[in-house]
Amino acid sequence: DEGLAYGFNVRNLLSLQCLDAVKGIVVDDSPAPDAEDPVIGTGSAADPFIIDSLPFNHHANTAESPYASLDFYTGCEADQNETGPEYIYRLETDSPRRIRAMVIDSGDVDVDLHLLAGSVSEAACQKRAHQIIETTLPAGIHYFSLDTFVSQSGPHPGPYLFVILDCDADDK
Repeated sequence: DEGLAYGFNVRNLLSLQCLDAVKGIVVDDSPAPDAEDPVIGTGSAADPFIIDSLPFNHHANTAESPYASLDFYTGCEADQNETGPEYIYRLETDSPRRIRAMVIDSGDVDVDLHLLAGSVSEAACQKRAHQIIETTLPAGIHYFSLDTFVSQSGPHPGPYLFVILDCDADDK
């Protein structure tokens, strides 16, 4: 009874449920939880997918993306070849917010995560990572580019799960 007063059991249960959902999508090819409720937008630079609330998750496939406008993220001083297809997401915050953004892919798929400030351009890149970005976003408009890495053997597009958690909500 004493342990239940601190909320760790509830947190652990929610974490296990989330991991089970991710496993179902990535490993077992289950439909994404948002399959019936698609996000607004096409995922292009001109019409990004809209992140309307946190937590957020979206399952997509860069192999199906017709967009490849960002190649080298100069703002992050990154020299990785990201000339493969990408999808763009837009998040607007009205106050500073601590977030954890994650991209989960598998096998030969290599989708990288880029945080862009204020505009969709290579120079606007603030952070990039292979899987996880943890940061505090200032109030304003932020973009995430989920871009396909291209190695010497070619591009590595494919299915991924994109998740953003509101770390400030964890403190409440």
